[in-house]
Amino acid sequence: MISNYASNILKILNKHKLLSFLMIAFVFVTLLILGFTVDIQQITEKTAIKYEETYGNKAFFYTGESLSDNIYYRYLEDNNDKDFHKLLQFKNKLINSDSFLYTELIEQPLEIINYEIPEIFLVGYESGNSSINKYDGNDSYATKALIVSHSFFEEFSVEVSDGNSFSEEDYLFSEDKEIPLLLGSAYKESFKIGDKFKGYYYLEEKTFIIKGYIKEQSFFFSRSDYDFVSCERYMIVPSIKVEKATEFSKILLLQQMRGMISSTLGYEQTLEIYKQYLSESGIKEWELYIVNPNPETYSVLEMYTAMTNEVSHQFNIMVFIILIFGCITMIIVICGMLKENHFIFGVSLLCGASFRDIVFETLGLVGSILLSGDLLVTLTMLLQSAKPVSFLIVQAAVIIITTISCTACVLYLKRMDVSDIIGGKE
Repeated sequence: MISNYASNILKILNKHKLLSFLMIAFVFVTLLILGFTVDIQQITEKTAIKYEETYGNKAFFYTGESLSDNIYYRYLEDNNDKDFHKLLQFKNKLINSDSFLYTELIEQPLEIINYEIPEIFLVGYESGNSSINKYDGNDSYATKALIVSHSFFEEFSVEVSDGNSFSEEDYLFSEDKEIPLLLGSAYKESFKIGDKFKGYYYLEEKTFIIKGYIKEQSFFFSRSDYDFVSCERYMIVPSIKVEKATEFSKILLLQQMRGMISSTLGYEQTLEIYKQYLSESGIKEWELYIVNPNPETYSVLEMYTAMTNEVSHQFNIMVFIILIFGCITMIIVICGMLKENHFIFGVSLLCGASFRDIVFETLGLVGSILLSGDLLVTLTMLLQSAKPVSFLIVQAAVIIITTISCTACVLYLKRMDVSDIIGGKE
């Protein structure tokens, strides 16, 4: 009996060779698109969840300083260590706060001396401006650079792909110590780990050494652009911790007040805590502040959140459309084959075959086409190392399409009128 069913199914397929081939190809392409769509959808959904967890309920507030001349020059006086330690106490309160995360993030060019830097890494390259100057008779290259504290890497999920990330010692100040650098991924073709060159770090001439490279697709939120910017063309420098009051350390510490606060509390409450730390440190009257947030900053973060969620949602819609389209196409084509086989089915019924026999042949016809396409898709996805969930979704889709197609074809068979093959209803 099984052999008879298989023989009849093969006859129908041979009768429609081109259509059968096209249907198997259609099933293969449809299921392959579905599998890869699910694969991408999983990545997108994971990204959306990660973005929501990282930035969805946060706001970025930038801090700054605009000390009056009276306070500024008093602060820099050689015999005035007291104000330095007050400011250092305030910085430590910001860093150790349980209410928000304070990150030293200063977008400041790094002046590299007598070491040719490709133009794409220089400040103003995108706008066509030159950043190569003469300084004390030396060629000076103003490179894009970020001076950051350790929390920068945590806040923006920035990781090192080659070499080593900054250690705790890299953030400690020493007069003769080489300053390590992490370079964006675009630097890989021009430099190698261990290369050294001289440059200026807050107007102090220092030796820099390349310690590693940042992973591709790493971004930070730019204070000047109000948008996420790629790290690929940036040098990243550790923000040095200072404890002893010197002219250099005083300037450095004051610069570190230009940072970024990541908070879930909102501007007013964050500002209140910031002012409380100022008061507790004894510098309440100093012009240190949180920049009143630009509405554009919020709109950009909300836009990215909406985009990541919307892309994930659109992929879900695509999966649904593929399933519907696959079912409709399968039903139309199989029913067309059954219609062309109408006479043979009629004769079979008149010769004593049961309706169940014809149904089994129809189910076998649908199954053979879907199974052939499914096997090809499975092999392709295995070669492409698709995610396990994609395999499960594709198999579930095959079951759904098979069930709906078979049901529709059986209903079509029930409505088939065989009376015309004998000339009447006798």
